[in-house]
Amino acid sequence: IATDGAKLFGQATGQPRFTMIEVAADRYRIDVVAAEIGFNRNDDGGVASLTLYQNGVEQIARKSGVEIERETVAVSTAELDRYVGRYRLAPTAVFDVTRDGTQLNVRLTGQPSFPVYPKSTTRFYYEVVPAEVEFHIDPDAAQASGLTLYQNGVHEAPRID
Repeated sequence: IATDGAKLFGQATGQPRFTMIEVAADRYRIDVVAAEIGFNRNDDGGVASLTLYQNGVEQIARKSGVEIERETVAVSTAELDRYVGRYRLAPTAVFDVTRDGTQLNVRLTGQPSFPVYPKSTTRFYYEVVPAEVEFHIDPDAAQASGLTLYQNGVHEAPRID
């Protein structure tokens, strides 16, 4: 993101520069595609990230050098154990959810395992990518029946073990 006089421009890696046209405070339309960019501010008013709105999908990009502070909640190891298992996202893509002490880790087929952090007792966020997983729990069941991935849309993954 850069300015040239009174105009604001953006450029994604490997893409041509585009003009950004203000449509609301901190919200801009991109002149070459059907998309918008919104700037997200932190508590002191500085820009911490931007959100790209395109094709019904919202993608967040954190500003370099700006840490996002998130609060986590305590989740018991008994509750975490309900989430440990395998969940099918697609025919060849399976989430493997494991627990190491009080840390829940999630690995998708072909990718490394990453820790996830609780924002509620059933919803967890990644720090490495703008994504979250939410476990489906029936209060009377011993294990989660599935999970929802929130990344570039909403994706359901039923439990398979």
